[in-house]
Amino acid sequence: MRYFLVSFDCNGLECLQDITEFHPDNWDKNQLMGLMMGRAYKTAPIHDQISQMIMRARFNPQRNYEIYIQQTGDEISAGEFAAAFNRNPQHWADWIREHHSVKLYTDRVPKGSRVID
Repeated sequence: MRYFLVSFDCNGLECLQDITEFHPDNWDKNQLMGLMMGRAYKTAPIHDQISQMIMRARFNPQRNYEIYIQQTGDEISAGEFAAAFNRNPQHWADWIREHHSVKLYTDRVPKGSRVID
């Protein structure tokens, strides 16, 4: 399985990053092996990036940010995922909303509650 950090807003895809190595199963296993070999334990650097992305989203609420972690099969690369998203952004945004692994942040305004679409 692969894991992607996906961030998009009203202007389209902003970030799509393969974070498979930072998934707790993979990261902790690698850190445990490192500890046994005498290396110091490090926290996953992805936590800082996610915090920065959420802060950016909170300071720009007019852009209606959405940030998710999406799980996919091993055969899908970040480039293929981004190309598919950019070809049909509304379809993929709806699909991610429905099938996401983890929702990290959303400022989404439901269509029925908008005064002007």
